[in-house]
Amino acid sequence: MEALVFDSVSLKGTNDYNALNNISFCLEEGECLTIIGPSGSGKKGVFSLIAGIAEPDFGTCKVFGNSCYEDSVAVHRMCGYADSESQMYSEYTLEENIELYSSLYSINKEAVSSRFSLLVRKIGLWNQRNEQYSKLKISERIKASLIRAVIHSPKLLVVYDIFEDLDRESIREIKEFFDYLREEEHVAILLLTTITDCFLNDSKIFVIEGGTKLISGYEKEIISASGLRNKAIIRTLNNRLAISDVEVIPEKGRFIAYIDEPEEICEIIRKAVLLDNNIIEARVEEVKLEEAYLKIIEDNRGEE
Repeated sequence: MEALVFDSVSLKGTNDYNALNNISFCLEEGECLTIIGPSGSGKKGVFSLIAGIAEPDFGTCKVFGNSCYEDSVAVHRMCGYADSESQMYSEYTLEENIELYSSLYSINKEAVSSRFSLLVRKIGLWNQRNEQYSKLKISERIKASLIRAVIHSPKLLVVYDIFEDLDRESIREIKEFFDYLREEEHVAILLLTTITDCFLNDSKIFVIEGGTKLISGYEKEIISASGLRNKAIIRTLNNRLAISDVEVIPEKGRFIAYIDEPEEICEIIRKAVLLDNNIIEARVEEVKLEEAYLKIIEDNRGEE
């Protein structure tokens, strides 16, 4: 079922600048879509449209068939929102804050208490549940904002730029929390971010800059579109390497062959051994998603 649909959406910013320009995408129930782009790329425009803060100048954006702007009350009940600027009452404990927020959704106290206990365990905040919000670390406040966003069991979670100041362990815990929400509660998740560390393994990726889509696909498709290739790196005992039908490039005491799949290095080694090359090291340096993303952004700027 379609959880979120943007259909040819355009949104004007200040001074007639297009914050979004003919953006289309679809997010199914239980899926994850990551929209990544540098600051000012249009992510905030997407967030504002889903939250009903802004109305598209052209096109439509819908959550489970409801217009984000015209049916904003219904959409808000189906959505949870989390961002790095979310704040809670500093003198209240985490649990007290969540209880106060949940009252907006008319959820009975017992149900809130039960769900709160489940969520703090899943995200790693059990020991902090009775601490004052003011005493929580930045990573713990981010996790708290996620608990608040899903306390009413939404079917769509929209997350805006929460990962930038987080350590790797916190990112890992939050990714595991997202996996739980998708797999057990069938929540659709939209991540709006500037970094690649937060990507879930099977997330669809949508690269945006200047309010315009540059490319979309899964990780392997994004890497392929960047034009970057994996490197087979080989060192030999006598610092010489000759392989038939394989172009190798000497570089600082080693040899590099560009390959598409990591497994191709096995064939290179086989050919090298048959030709009496004394190999002392052979490894693959794979293209990272972040490298591919930055290359796509760089190429786009070079075309402007």
